[in-house]
Amino acid sequence: MARTRRLRGATFTAGLALGLRDVLQPEPATSIVVIDEAQELPPLGPVTLFFHPSVPEATLVLVR
Repeated sequence: MARTRRLRGATFTAGLALGLRDVLQPEPATSIVVIDEAQELPPLGPVTLFFHPSVPEATLVLVR
């Protein structure tokens, strides 16, 4: 019983410490977005990427 109580306390304390670390020292956002206007269609190869500039979720990857 005492062992279970200590284990629960240690788990709670570890979760609290990790949560406080995330709040007080957040990870910096390092994602870089590059947008380039294509003048002509890229040559088709084994993998072709069709990127929608205004809706990135609509990007299409064609694999032959």
